[in-house]
Amino acid sequence: MLTSGTPQAPTVWGPPARESRHRVLWHGATGDAFANEVDPGLARITVDEVLAEPDGVLAGSPAR
Repeated sequence: MLTSGTPQAPTVWGPPARESRHRVLWHGATGDAFANEVDPGLARITVDEVLAEPDGVLAGSPAR
């Protein structure tokens, strides 16, 4: 069985808050790690959000 990506709380599985070179894109909803479909919370992350993060890292702005 293949599992799809599911959102998990950054406080549980994310990088330490002080680590500014890693970014977390999360809309506040957790999902089922064994679901057969992409979780709606993960699907809410937009392409524009993903593409904006490297600019923030390069500019030295704090993680959201």
